[in-house]
Amino acid sequence: MSSGDAGVSRDEASSSTSNNLFLGIRTHDSLAWSRFVELYSPLIYRWIRRTGIREAYAADIGQEVFLAVARSIGNFQREGPGGFHRWLWGVTRNKIREHCRSADVRQAGVGGSAALLQIQHLPCLTVVDDSSPPDAPSSNQVVVRRALTLIQTEFEQRTWQAFWQTVIDDRSGPDVAAALQMSAGAVRVAKHRVLKRLGEVLDGLLD
Repeated sequence: MSSGDAGVSRDEASSSTSNNLFLGIRTHDSLAWSRFVELYSPLIYRWIRRTGIREAYAADIGQEVFLAVARSIGNFQREGPGGFHRWLWGVTRNKIREHCRSADVRQAGVGGSAALLQIQHLPCLTVVDDSSPPDAPSSNQVVVRRALTLIQTEFEQRTWQAFWQTVIDDRSGPDVAAALQMSAGAVRVAKHRVLKRLGEVLDGLLD
């Protein structure tokens, strides 16, 4: 960034995705849906792989999850902390089970005791019936990290550094201002702008 006042041009350019992403995906807004897929693909893929599903199948199952979300998001009702991620995990778990059942059928068609042994040892058959995601405490962190990656290009470099060093690195505003040759006020503005944008992207999704 070339000036000392946290940048204006790119920082003030709001994404057309939607200020409320959750509302956007419920109304099937295409831009909101694209952002939702970008945000949640890494988390859903992680959930699928943690159940023992092979990498070759994980991407296909993930696509089935998003199709199911598109069909049923209008029926989602938030109930307490962690509601959205519990619901999303439930959708994901159902798709994993469908994969397991179809794998059972394919293996059973082979016949014989060797096939039965393979069925009994399919890793995905061990998916728990827990209503919470397998890594519930870190689910939000995964999504936030992904959101930060997606919005970084919307900000000029010094604005982003002011945010990152004060919020992520937990450095004091005056220290960051001196390091970046910005005023303390400009650092505060930069931090506010990035946090505001992050809130817009994640609005209604984090638990």
